[in-house]
Amino acid sequence: MVQGETNSSAEVDFLALFEAAPTAMLVLAADLTIVAVSDAYLRATMTTRAQILGRGLFEVFPDNPDDPSADGVRNLRASLDRVLATRAADAMAVQKYDIRDADGLYQVRYWLPRNVPVLTASGAIRYITHRVEDVTEQIRASALRDELHGRLREERATIERFFALSLDLMCIASIHGLLQHVSPSFAVLGYDLDELRQRPLWDLAHPDDRPMVVAEFEKLARGEPARSFEARFRCKDGSHRWLAWSCMPDRQAIYAIARDVSDARAARDALASAKETAEAASRELESFSYSVAHDLRAPLRSIDGFSQALAEDYADRLDAKGLRYLGSVRGSAQQMGQLIDDLLALSRVNRSELHRTEVDLSALARATAARIALRDPARNVEVVVADGLLGRADPRLLVIVFEHLIGNAWKFTSRRPDARLEVASVMHDGRPAFVVRDNGAGFDMAFAHKLFGVFQRLHAATEFEGSGIGLATVRRVIHRHGGRVWAEGAIDQGASVYFTLGDEEAP
Repeated sequence: MVQGETNSSAEVDFLALFEAAPTAMLVLAADLTIVAVSDAYLRATMTTRAQILGRGLFEVFPDNPDDPSADGVRNLRASLDRVLATRAADAMAVQKYDIRDADGLYQVRYWLPRNVPVLTASGAIRYITHRVEDVTEQIRASALRDELHGRLREERATIERFFALSLDLMCIASIHGLLQHVSPSFAVLGYDLDELRQRPLWDLAHPDDRPMVVAEFEKLARGEPARSFEARFRCKDGSHRWLAWSCMPDRQAIYAIARDVSDARAARDALASAKETAEAASRELESFSYSVAHDLRAPLRSIDGFSQALAEDYADRLDAKGLRYLGSVRGSAQQMGQLIDDLLALSRVNRSELHRTEVDLSALARATAARIALRDPARNVEVVVADGLLGRADPRLLVIVFEHLIGNAWKFTSRRPDARLEVASVMHDGRPAFVVRDNGAGFDMAFAHKLFGVFQRLHAATEFEGSGIGLATVRRVIHRHGGRVWAEGAIDQGASVYFTLGDEEAP
């Protein structure tokens, strides 16, 4: 029974039941005029009975004019035409069929319709029931799932590309250490990737390293932050490779990446061995040089002493040339003695133990300059030492540095009537450095690399005396402090020698 017909009160009760039914449904006449509608349908379509009863279905529910792809009217009309033609029910697939809200704006909706004919006793179609289910939320949820799945597939593809391209070994393991995903670079170990999956990572560790690897993974399983370690891992052929690991836990997984450092460790070990060999040879050479130099001092003292005695006791028997020859012998012996003393001093620098303390470099420089001035009282040299020069160093060795640097400045300004030397501090590469400057003979920067070598001299012995060992000794002291030393200068425009003091003793 449909709205608009007057029959018994029982039939009216059936109409009330229809209208209150929870199913969204309306009743159409054979000409597709709406003759009855349930409350659920009105709520779903945001309409009222007054708005739709007695009107044509597609007049009330046209396609969304703003959607050029809308095909709801066409599909629904085709279904209803099939019902009219076959007098059989027709179930439609999900349809996108937008509806207007109270403001006349179209809202996107998806429906699952079913059209069922109501036949007369003679088999003619009297009505068509049009039942719909609003599946908009399900469609949106499905679309969201599809979008999320698509993003997940893209992310997985991105991860796979990184896994495939990485030269380092990348893997994802469970918190129990089972390898779940490994990169192709694991092939460096010689295993098929399937052989590695679902086996504990530490199963491949060298027996001596396995306890440490297990302990590291136990820390990760407890949620401790990123860990780094190096260990040996067994290849399929029985050899071992050193792998440097960085690992990070994330919920129920451990992400890890390893770099093969076998060649680097082999090179490091070879370098350490070569260094140890070189240091042993250097110590042996230093010991030999020290012994030879020490043993030469006694005969040189004898040569100098007997030459002096000969000159004093037999001067009346020697002519001028003989005395000159004897003076040359004595001078050479004394020069050789000074050279041996300098070599022994250099050897002591290499052999002595380093003891760092806070040193007042200003006071040390002033005391050194005063001692040198006492040895050469005829000179008038302006000495300028900056206040507050401090550094952590071995004071005994810094005395040697200033003895040579200030001594050189004093020596190479000997032909300057306005001789001046300065000790100060400067900033170099963001850290403090110390400098000893003079306005003396200077040097050609083209030969600066020779300044700190043993027996290297940029001036002839007839111009300025010296053994050519002083700056080599300075360099060794500074290197022992972990610093560096360098020089700048120009011919007849003075020289500046810079040095820094490192934090640790150099090897």
